[in-house]
Amino acid sequence: MAATSLWLNLVLLVSGGVVRLTDSGLGCPTWPRCTEASLVTTPAMGVHGYIEFGNRLLGVALMLIAVALVTVTFRARPAFPAAWRCLAGAQALVVPAQALIGGILVLTDLNPYVRSLHFLVSFPILLAATALLRRTRDGTSPRAATTRGELRLLTAGLLATVSAVLAVGALVTGTGPHAGDPKAARLPFDPAALTQIHTDLVYLLLGLTLATTITARALRAPQPVQRGSIVLVALIAAQGLLGYVQYHTRVPPLLVALHMLGAGLIFVTAAWTHLSTTGPVSPDSLLPSQLEPR
Repeated sequence: MAATSLWLNLVLLVSGGVVRLTDSGLGCPTWPRCTEASLVTTPAMGVHGYIEFGNRLLGVALMLIAVALVTVTFRARPAFPAAWRCLAGAQALVVPAQALIGGILVLTDLNPYVRSLHFLVSFPILLAATALLRRTRDGTSPRAATTRGELRLLTAGLLATVSAVLAVGALVTGTGPHAGDPKAARLPFDPAALTQIHTDLVYLLLGLTLATTITARALRAPQPVQRGSIVLVALIAAQGLLGYVQYHTRVPPLLVALHMLGAGLIFVTAAWTHLSTTGPVSPDSLLPSQLEPR
């Protein structure tokens, strides 16, 4: 269930991009109903209505998974640690908040600031979903740091830098041609200046990831940390190349959709790498102060 939630979040991230890239942001011009007379899309609304309503249905499916996770983790207590319940609960709370922001987006005719917020709220949900999946794979044993503090600091820096790249990337997108509807407003910023800031942050991210990869190998960090940093280098390189091609080919929709998928995968990989710097340990090998509260 945790894995389903994570992958469905990634699908929803891309499907939201498809709504924007196909000018379907107002395919269902009201919220929460699709029209004043119908909860669902109608044939008269055409393909844009189906695309927008399909995105809403994915949000409903994600909410059902989140509620199921909360139900399972609470009914199985105390077998499951409290952290599991918190991570499931975070998803169950943030998913409807994202849906509400989506509704405000429609009701404000795709306000560009709300549009950027709607995209960025996806990432706290992704973080909670990634953390819950990491915990379920590790089991219910007490947890403690499995790497030195310097490496944990590096991986935390990676996650923070990825978040900064995403935030500026959302602003870059808000100034571009794909706003969800031809009449939708764009952000009043200089696209070239924002793109340069975005590029500089990507270079910083790549350098930090290379440093993390070298440090993880030198310190003989757990394999998930070493593998995660290597995968992250590959993803960032591919994403950078894709962004370069996208910029010089006037941001074709297909490449933008792939770029959004890459953004989601990079964030999840960075989060997974950082989360892997802690892990299950034998309670007998730790002092009471080292045990993570259940």
